[in-house]
Amino acid sequence: MKIRAGDTAISGPEKGYTGVYLLNFLGEALDAVKKIRQDEKKIIMTGDGPTYIVFESKNENEVVFAKCFTKSGAEESEERLSIEPEVVVSKQALIEEILRFSTEAINKIISLDPNVTNHNQIREFREHLQEIKSAQ
Repeated sequence: MKIRAGDTAISGPEKGYTGVYLLNFLGEALDAVKKIRQDEKKIIMTGDGPTYIVFESKNENEVVFAKCFTKSGAEESEERLSIEPEVVVSKQALIEEILRFSTEAINKIISLDPNVTNHNQIREFREHLQEIKSAQ
């Protein structure tokens, strides 16, 4: 995939891989699946802020999914600001959605440019995705 402004490559083969941010985030989300399955907390620091996406077990079947604007709010739910959204979701539904979206995203990236199939980050992501799927 390439992002161009006129004749200038902003991102893509001339400037590096476009999907790096997405794959990094999805790699962290796949790590969250491991943590969710073990009833452990996972905090993902995003590039926009920074903000934090938090997955934490509520009970055997549910997970709290929160977007936090402070590190303290991400680490301790009692420290969250009233404007920080959070929702309780089904653990299984969340896992299934992370796996579905990760699969869809990598397939879309490869369909747009099959030349990236053997790119290290693509290969590593696909291996990581398969490992998480196999652990079910």
